[in-house]
Amino acid sequence: MATSYLYFFCENRNVDENKIFNVKIGFASHNKTDEAIKNRKTYLSSMYPVTITRRIVQLQTGNPRKIEPIAFFEYQNQRIVREIERNLHSYFANKKSENSKEWFSLLNEDISDILSWLTNSSEFTSFKIVKPEVIWIEDKWNKV
Repeated sequence: MATSYLYFFCENRNVDENKIFNVKIGFASHNKTDEAIKNRKTYLSSMYPVTITRRIVQLQTGNPRKIEPIAFFEYQNQRIVREIERNLHSYFANKKSENSKEWFSLLNEDISDILSWLTNSSEFTSFKIVKPEVIWIEDKWNKV
């Protein structure tokens, strides 16, 4: 079964006084594994899985603001990842960024709630909180 990732990326920009972040909630996978990705060597220097690094590079193209991962969750079941992503997109439909179907204007609390919900209810294989300084994180995240 293909490894799939549910990811949360943030555009590195000045956060306004309300602590609103421009966040992408997405899904990335490869039909085999990270090992099979074309031009894999290009992405090996990263500390993230190849699939995640490749997705950052794709999104960064043409975007003047730096895109950084907040967190990603690894799953062995692609169907579950797609379902979770679809549910999160529906849940935050009223918070979509202007002129975007894929980016959301989320509060710090929204992000923390998502991460808490996922770690308590998902069937993930592993997860990583990458940028704890970007959002408020409870002590439990530092123990992972």
